[in-house]
Amino acid sequence: MTYPECRYAQIEKECLGIVFACENFHEYIYGAEIAKKLRGTTSKHVTDAFKSIMAIFGIPKIVFPDNAPQFSSGEFRSFAVLQLSVKTVKSRVRSE
Repeated sequence: MTYPECRYAQIEKECLGIVFACENFHEYIYGAEIAKKLRGTTSKHVTDAFKSIMAIFGIPKIVFPDNAPQFSSGEFRSFAVLQLSVKTVKSRVRSE
């Protein structure tokens, strides 16, 4: 914060923090909107949501799925692995 900003009232500092967050982390706000719009948990719905998220953040090099069947399906695999050359790393399941 600049010196004049340090002299702001508390509510003004909080608003300044909100403005800073929106300006610097707007990609995450847009990504949250896409996650809310997920219409179902089928492979088709998850693949469509993944495409929308990639439109904002770009194509990842590695994806760490949570071992859900949608990520191991043929549809997701053909899209991510074959078309985009995205490496998928399976999560390890810990037995406790």
